[in-house]
Amino acid sequence: MVLNLQEDYLAETPSGKGRVFKKQEFIAEVVYELRIFQDNKRGKDKPVVMGKIKRLDNINIPWGIEQYTLHLQDNRKLDFVCVDYNPDCKIVSDKGFYF
Repeated sequence: MVLNLQEDYLAETPSGKGRVFKKQEFIAEVVYELRIFQDNKRGKDKPVVMGKIKRLDNINIPWGIEQYTLHLQDNRKLDFVCVDYNPDCKIVSDKGFYF
C-alpha cells in the first residue's frame, strides 16, 4: 500500500471517541484522528486510512500485529493494524469502512 500524494487526495479527517475490539474482545476506549485518502487514478474503490489512536485510560498495551476493529463515533467500523506504537498506536488500513 503506497500513497502517491499527487494522485491520491485527502477526502476526510474524522476524529472522536471510539472503541477498539480484537475479534469480539473489547480492548479499549480510545480517541482517534484519521486521515482518509481516496485513490483518484488507479480505480480502487476503497480508501487508504492512516491515523492514530490513543487509549483514554492511558494504560499501555502491546498492540501487536493482529487485526483490530475500530468502532467510530458515527457507527462506522474500520479494520486496521497498528504499524507503530510509542505509546499511541499509528494505524493503517486499506479495508474500507463498513457498518
